[in-house]
Amino acid sequence: MIIWEKSRLDPDCLYIELVPMPDHPDKILLAEAFTSEEAHRRHEDTDHMRALWEVGPTLLSHVVIDNVISASVQHIDERFG
Repeated sequence: MIIWEKSRLDPDCLYIELVPMPDHPDKILLAEAFTSEEAHRRHEDTDHMRALWEVGPTLLSHVVIDNVISASVQHIDERFG
């Protein structure tokens, strides 16, 4: 099972998607929302996320991560369901 599929099973995960950026073919948006900041922190402390962070430096050596935190989430793209 792919890591974001495991994340989607978390009852506090509202959505998690990898979205290609058409104007920037070298970029992918990781869009995720959880019921609370605490829920997201619990998600970060799961076995599958710890496994990702073990290999993360190798996999993500050319990745820039920007975090956006919001108290409200609205998505209008039907790909998010």
